[in-house]
Amino acid sequence: MRTGSGLYELIHSMSASEKRYFKVFASRSSQKGKNHYMEIFARINAQSTYDESAILQLLPDDKARRQFPVMKNYLYKLVLKSLRNFHSGRTIDFRLKEHLMNAEILQRRGLPVQCGKQLDKARQLALAHEKYEYLLEIGALQLTLAMQQPEVNLERLAQRLEDIFTSTNQWFEYYRQIQVFRKLSLQMLVLNRREQHITGPEVKQAYKRILHHPTMQQLAADLPVRAQAFYNQCHFIYHFAAGDQNQAFAYVQQIVRVMEDHPHLVEERPENYVHTLQNMVVISTLCRSPQESLQLTERLKSFAERFPKVKFSQRLHHNALLFAYNVELQLLLSTKQMTTAANLLPGLEALLDQHPPRYNLNEGYVLLALYLQIANVYLYQKSFDQALSFVNRILNQPGINEEYELHLHTRLLRVMILFDAGDFESLEYTLLSLHRFLNKRRQKFSFEKALLRFLRKSFEVPNRRGLLPHLRKLRDELQLIVEDPEEPYHARHFGILDWLDQHLDPNAAV
Repeated sequence: MRTGSGLYELIHSMSASEKRYFKVFASRSSQKGKNHYMEIFARINAQSTYDESAILQLLPDDKARRQFPVMKNYLYKLVLKSLRNFHSGRTIDFRLKEHLMNAEILQRRGLPVQCGKQLDKARQLALAHEKYEYLLEIGALQLTLAMQQPEVNLERLAQRLEDIFTSTNQWFEYYRQIQVFRKLSLQMLVLNRREQHITGPEVKQAYKRILHHPTMQQLAADLPVRAQAFYNQCHFIYHFAAGDQNQAFAYVQQIVRVMEDHPHLVEERPENYVHTLQNMVVISTLCRSPQESLQLTERLKSFAERFPKVKFSQRLHHNALLFAYNVELQLLLSTKQMTTAANLLPGLEALLDQHPPRYNLNEGYVLLALYLQIANVYLYQKSFDQALSFVNRILNQPGINEEYELHLHTRLLRVMILFDAGDFESLEYTLLSLHRFLNKRRQKFSFEKALLRFLRKSFEVPNRRGLLPHLRKLRDELQLIVEDPEEPYHARHFGILDWLDQHLDPNAAV
């Protein structure tokens, strides 16, 4: 990391309201005329990349420039302090830490009654949210407080100490259970990232080692709520990897139910709740009716309404909407509800314009898939320019792995759009480009091979009518490929067969 880049990253991670608060907060700590912290903060905030030489020019003399490393360190700590103050009381963890700090201060000042009140508040809050790690610290402070208070009845003191130890041991056991299940859940998640599907005996054994861990043999209902969530998460990942979508759906439903029945889990990790809803929607498209999946997309869109007290970030809310619209359009297209799909476009484009999404590797696939669905709808409407504009958004996006099937689907869709638009001049170049693209792919399935054969023939055809026999042959080949369980699901979910049927309809205009 370059010198000062930590401060640069911290400042650029702040929201507008956090920066406004810092300016007020820092002004209280400044010594007028003796520091330059606000100038340094403002200059770093204005930079698109960190440039220390530009900041040093702000300083009036060599002495100040020599002190710049010290000023950076002080400013970094000052920004963190302002963020702590800004977010004070906003999360359960912050509130618990504040109660514990208050209790320790009061205990050291010899104010046992006030200290006890703070510990009672912390205890109630920690129990309500299953924060057993804090309950262990509360128990330790309760022991210290009990020994410091004058107590003439030693039997009562002994019982008080015994009660604290009993409670603390119980809390420790709950905390241990949660940690064991958290560890198993994370192991399952890492394994799934390495081996997404159970494809052989070794991979299957690796999954079962986690699923058959002795701790996993307990009944979920007997576990702390957090442990229940991790328990169900392990089963969900396993069944998804094994291809048992019905069981996977049942377990992801159970995770959603656990979180919705215990809102503090949603309050602490809003993104986990939204991602779980997204998993439920996706799995439903594989094992439930389109109508049920469409109902779940509406449930995903309205997630924030069920938790009015939870502060969901605008980014999280926006990404969830894009995810829901992507699945909804895919379902509507696959069930040929084209008019309903078209009716979504004005509101969806307004959403994209209002909050322009930024592509990144984690969330970008959903965004690009959504662009593909929108282009498909515009193709249905014969709005060819709009369809091409969304296709180009995908193809012009830097950093996209060309091995993604979405990239191939986008190139195919461009061919379909140009064919329907009758733009054979552009189509000829696009077909050549697609041919080169397929030839350099590391692995070619039958789907790609059939396309290559079609493309080689299409180069010899000057018009739409001449392509029809080759389209018919391609349609027959793809039908066999779709029915082959060993083939990837390229054609099944792309809709090229429906497009081919439309053009091969004897009643269709040529």
